[in-house]
Amino acid sequence: MSLNADARATAAAASLAGICPSRVVAAVLVLGFGLRAFFLGHQSFWTDEILTVDAASVSFGDLFARPRDYNVMPLYYAIIHGALQVSREEAWLRLPSLLAGGFSVALFYQALRGWFGEGTAQEGAKVR
Repeated sequence: MSLNADARATAAAASLAGICPSRVVAAVLVLGFGLRAFFLGHQSFWTDEILTVDAASVSFGDLFARPRDYNVMPLYYAIIHGALQVSREEAWLRLPSLLAGGFSVALFYQALRGWFGEGTAQEGAKVR
């Protein structure tokens, strides 16, 4: 079966079940955000988060002048630096990662949909 035939079969099965494919994707996105947000600020900072807050606490110019960790891009430190200007709460400082993780599901879905079709995209979004 070709990829387009697979996508048509999945869409047909979803329509027979009375489920609109866009509702499936919306449900997966809401579930993805919900699971990431569950107890977001419940735990205290982990070691890597403490190191990130420490690295982002320098002046804005120093964020780009001398990176502290080559595994983390300076843009992430800049975002956390901005978040630190508002609050130092665990949930607030974890929010950028929550948003990036949640939106990555939507981006992953769109990429898979363009490459492989609707059925594969829905399954991939569920896995992501």
